[in-house]
Amino acid sequence: MDSACVSAAVEPPLSPAALLAELEASLGALGEAIVILARDSRRLLWCSASCDEVHPALRAGASAADVAGLDAVLDAIEAGREARPAGFGADDGGARAAPDASDGAPRFPFRAALVRADDVRLTVRFHRDAPPDDYLQRYVADREKLFMVSRSVSVSEMATTLAHELNQPIGTIANLLQVLRVMLAREHGGELPERLGQALARASDQTRFAAGIIARVRNFTEARAPRLAACEAGGLVAGTVELLDWVFRSESVRVRLETDGAPLYVSGDEILLQQVFANLLRNAVEAMRERPPGARRIRVRVARDPDGVAIEIHDSGAGLPEGATETPFQPFRSAKRDGMGIGLNICRSFIEMHRGKLWLTPADGGGCVAHVLLPELPA
Repeated sequence: MDSACVSAAVEPPLSPAALLAELEASLGALGEAIVILARDSRRLLWCSASCDEVHPALRAGASAADVAGLDAVLDAIEAGREARPAGFGADDGGARAAPDASDGAPRFPFRAALVRADDVRLTVRFHRDAPPDDYLQRYVADREKLFMVSRSVSVSEMATTLAHELNQPIGTIANLLQVLRVMLAREHGGELPERLGQALARASDQTRFAAGIIARVRNFTEARAPRLAACEAGGLVAGTVELLDWVFRSESVRVRLETDGAPLYVSGDEILLQQVFANLLRNAVEAMRERPPGARRIRVRVARDPDGVAIEIHDSGAGLPEGATETPFQPFRSAKRDGMGIGLNICRSFIEMHRGKLWLTPADGGGCVAHVLLPELPA
């Protein structure tokens, strides 16, 4: 009997373009900043997506001379010395800036390392130094403060909303009991039987008791007036991004902060505004969970607007259903499986406290844009 030969299917090899795309997605998910240069001309042949966090001028096709300080870095690492690029990570209108220490030096200076070198090419990796312990302590304390405010504000807003929603039906019940009392009195010749009268009186007392509880809840949870002070909008947004850095890393989200360069001041309560920006950024992260890691991008823009200071948070998620720009602000309606539907309502309340506006629009090319507009203070 002839033996049958079964040959296994052989997958075709990936094309160079497909391999490059896979490499780009993998490095982006890991947050790796890798640069490949021509050794003689020092022209940048390829840069991973995370390089824009190191310096906005790190782009394929550019020359090392176009990136301030890069020539000195290459000289140092080729000579076997440690290289800490000065000015890398600064906000030049593109990449997110690292927070500065009190002496003006970056808390997270970048360090350059030579990965591979031959006669033709250099491969260089940039990574941040570990932050000092005292900064970590302040970072954790600030983050916990933000989350404590978030929890307490959410509870207060939920209680206030429930009080508002329940007050009307309780008032309606009180009116119906009064009408019922009058109707029954007429049927009994103007006088109610004692047991019926007592039951209606108890029901009315319980209604007034419930209304009193709701009034106390509303007074207790009434939003306090914001403690206004001059805040630099770009720095406030950058600080919020830093506080949520661990969220972005765990969700493989790349964040890009764009500013006009000049300081833009608003009058506001720093904690309340930071709570708004943190909630909007978290919403953007959650909207992109169905996207592959390499495609999860948030672009935050802080710029002067004819009507004030505009903060825009662009995500690359599924976007908004057509004509549904107001639906997310309705209380207790949420597209999230475990959402309560009050987060955006809280955010809008806080922004309106600051005489500002908050709204959502679909983003060009997919995703959603959260817009915050606040009155600008003179410098």
